[in-house]
Amino acid sequence: RDYRQTKEHIRSGIRITMLILIPSAVGMSVLAYPIIGMIFPQKETIITSTMLLAVGSPGVVFFGLSTLTNGILQAIGEVKAPLKNSAIALVWHCIITFALLFFTPLGGNCIYGLQVCYLNQKSLRKKTHYKQEIRRTYVLPLLAAILMGIVVGACYFGLFILTRKVFIPLIISVIIGVIVYFTVILY
Repeated sequence: RDYRQTKEHIRSGIRITMLILIPSAVGMSVLAYPIIGMIFPQKETIITSTMLLAVGSPGVVFFGLSTLTNGILQAIGEVKAPLKNSAIALVWHCIITFALLFFTPLGGNCIYGLQVCYLNQKSLRKKTHYKQEIRRTYVLPLLAAILMGIVVGACYFGLFILTRKVFIPLIISVIIGVIVYFTVILY
């Protein structure tokens, strides 16, 4: 019943989670080609697989946030809310994915996670009167991650052109990306 402390725990939990998930998604998108090239080096499918990983990488944020908010709702005693929200999202996901696949060449791989995030946030707001602070939680980590993605992409492809190797430039780029991201966040 301590709403102020509950809101602060929710706020800090979501903020820390976004500090990790947003750059992870951006990094996966930028480095999709070398990641897929190392794991599945088949020439016939590498382009398609790279595009699927790059386009599907926002799912990391949506599924991570939906998992976190499921846990928060259960922790505050709303055990049925995550199940109900997941069921609603699943129905809409099936409808939207069917429509996308039938009428367009697109799929809807991130739609379910996005819907669960939205419905869980709505349930949290209803139960605790909690409102997420957008700028510090989503916008600043996204801007830092975009800058990190530009640096990581330039670093990886520059090192790849020089060495014609995949693994070492990938590792160096990830390390530089971590340093750049946290430097920008701290700044």
